[in-house]
Amino acid sequence: MDYAKAVLELAHTAGSHPSRWVIWDEGLVAGKQGKHLAISPPGARLATLQALDLIALKPAVLLEALAVNHGRTHVDEEVLGQARVVPDAPVPGPEAFLAAELLAEGWPALLVQLQPVALHQILASPRARQFADRRVTVNESYGLGRAMPLVPYADPGITLAKEMRNRIALWRDRYKAIPRIVLLQNQGVIVLGDTVAQIVETTEKLMKAAEVFIGASALGGPQFLSIDNLDRALMFQRALSLVGPADRAEDAGE
Repeated sequence: MDYAKAVLELAHTAGSHPSRWVIWDEGLVAGKQGKHLAISPPGARLATLQALDLIALKPAVLLEALAVNHGRTHVDEEVLGQARVVPDAPVPGPEAFLAAELLAEGWPALLVQLQPVALHQILASPRARQFADRRVTVNESYGLGRAMPLVPYADPGITLAKEMRNRIALWRDRYKAIPRIVLLQNQGVIVLGDTVAQIVETTEKLMKAAEVFIGASALGGPQFLSIDNLDRALMFQRALSLVGPADRAEDAGE
C-alpha cells in the first residue's frame, strides 16, 4: 500500500500543531510506499512539505548497512546515496536509517520524529529513565502502556540506528509488543502508527504525560504508580474492552 498521501498529511499536522511539536526545520516524517519508503528531506519544513519533496528510498540498502560491522564513520552518506530510488534525488538525512528499521515488515506504516520543548526538557535531564519506565497516572498507562523504550544518545546515522535496534530488542523481549513510541535521549521522540489519527492521539497523550511529569518533578518529584497499581488498572482496562457498551449499560442498570 502507498502511504505517500498520509505522509504529507502527517507532516502538515505535525508542522502546524498548536503545541509546537516541531519548530521551523525540525522533525521528519516517513511512510511505506510499496516496497520503498517515502521520507522527508533534511531541513524540510513539515508544515509546507509537498509531494515532490519526498525522497523514495530502498530500505533494504539501509538495513544491509546496519547488519555490517564496517567500523567506518563516512559510510553513512555513501549508503544514503545508494539507497535513493531516483539517483539525482536529494540525499536523505541520517534519520533514514531509523525509518528503515522502524518501518520494516510487520511494523506500523508511518512515523514522525518530533522535538517538542516539554519532552526535550525531560530527555535532556537525569529523569529521562524515570519518565520512560514509570507511570504517574492510570490514564497515562492506558494511552502509553507500561513503559517506553529509551535510546541513549548516539551519533546520528548507523551508530544511533544500531543502538536503537539493540534497545528495542531488549524492550520487546520484556514487554512482548511493538513500541508506538521511541524516546531518543537528547534527540526527541519517534511516534509510529498506521494512520495519522493514531499518531496524533499517541503524541497528544505523550505530551500530556510530559507536562504532568515536569510539574510533579518541580513540586518535589512524581509519585509513581506501583507495579500492582498498574497490573490492576490494565486488567480492568482489558476486561472493559471485552464487554460491549450495551453490556456495560445493562450492568449499570441503564
